[in-house]
Amino acid sequence: MPDSNPNDLQRSLDFSVAGAMIGSSAVFINHFPKHLEDMFTLIHQNLLSVLSSNSNALFDELALQQSLLPDLLKDMLKNLETALGKKIQKLGLEINNVGATFKYNIPLRDHSAQVSLHFDKRSNEIYFNAFLFGNNENSRWIINGMILKTLDKMDILPLTEAVHSSEKEMRFSWKIQDLSTCSIAIKEWKALMDNSFALSDGSLAPTPVLKDFLSRYKASNGLKILYNMLLKEEMFQSIAEIYEILPPQNKVEIDNIILMRIKEIIRDFTPLSKSKSKNLLISLLEFDKGWNEAIVFANAGMIHVDRDIRLKMFDLFEVLIKINGKSYEGLEKGAKIGITDEDREVRQRAIGLFESLAKKDIIYYKVAEKAASIGIKDVDLKVRQKALHLFESLTIRNLGFDAAIKAANLGITDENSKIRQEALRLFEFIIHKNKGYSEAAIAASLGMTDADSNVRKMALNIQTILSKKK
Repeated sequence: MPDSNPNDLQRSLDFSVAGAMIGSSAVFINHFPKHLEDMFTLIHQNLLSVLSSNSNALFDELALQQSLLPDLLKDMLKNLETALGKKIQKLGLEINNVGATFKYNIPLRDHSAQVSLHFDKRSNEIYFNAFLFGNNENSRWIINGMILKTLDKMDILPLTEAVHSSEKEMRFSWKIQDLSTCSIAIKEWKALMDNSFALSDGSLAPTPVLKDFLSRYKASNGLKILYNMLLKEEMFQSIAEIYEILPPQNKVEIDNIILMRIKEIIRDFTPLSKSKSKNLLISLLEFDKGWNEAIVFANAGMIHVDRDIRLKMFDLFEVLIKINGKSYEGLEKGAKIGITDEDREVRQRAIGLFESLAKKDIIYYKVAEKAASIGIKDVDLKVRQKALHLFESLTIRNLGFDAAIKAANLGITDENSKIRQEALRLFEFIIHKNKGYSEAAIAASLGMTDADSNVRKMALNIQTILSKKK
């Protein structure tokens, strides 16, 4: 073990001392100490474990039941092993003037779990502290964490602190209030261990685990709590699969949750988060919820005085156009507003949206053709370039030849050589479709006298193509 780096005197971030300790059945190599501080901590805890085991030998079952411990704690100690149906190892106990703690280990193949039952004499409360060790295969700690948080928010099993999970372990703590809570805690603890097994080896996916949990607690508020967490974790497969089996009254509630999340994303559709937001919004819109709200919001944004907001709406339009089976009239309206905007970048994005609309559905080719005809006369170079690209896209699909020829004729006399090149490129597309031979020939003759060498090369290429078609 290295000992020359001062950082070795700090605990390594993923070290789980509970998983490495004597009595844990987890694979030691998976919890091997990396830093000196890890080793010091492990030695200290192992010594405490040995002392605790010695204390454990002094208190047999009869002595515990005759003790002055609370009846609730004695009942838990008596029934824990039987209720869990697992081979439980007693790690030991600690008794002092402030309370008593009983520790158990539960081997789980090459992993393990631990339970610590703690009685606080000052508050007269009992705490069920639990640990699950092992890697976070198939998001099992995330799934179990969702279940724990749902039980807490439903006031079935209150957590005493936030659930902790890492790549190596998960831990949490319940407050046990009465015999009923005790019974539920043991039942849910067993379910969490079973989930850990099933998700780890792949015998179950997250959805069946969550469905099983929901079948135990049919309260609609639990369903809403769980759905909000699934949305937060973006576990859309589970969202969709659970949605399919919901009764109609629950679907209405979930629809409202999904719609609320869509509205939140739309309001916060910032450039910094748009990549993640796009994927999230697409997944949610596939539930066929929030389309109209998104369209209304986007078109209202298109007339906002802030040009950055107007530009941001095109990111939203890009998401909406990826959803199939919709009427895109609202997107067409936004594009029409954008093509006449005073800001050149907005006009550029509008041309791009028209191209997307034309690719999506042939019924939009006429409005796209009209937009391109407007764009070729724009004062902005990039708008004119995008207009010519839009005509290329149309001619590839055997659409808009007459308007494309007119645009190419305008382009060949443009003051910018890049536009003249693009115009000749458009003529190439047109003549490959056996259209516009005479117009292309005139444009090529003009191009041969151009001051720009690239324009002349493209003009010569057109003349060569035309000669082969004679």
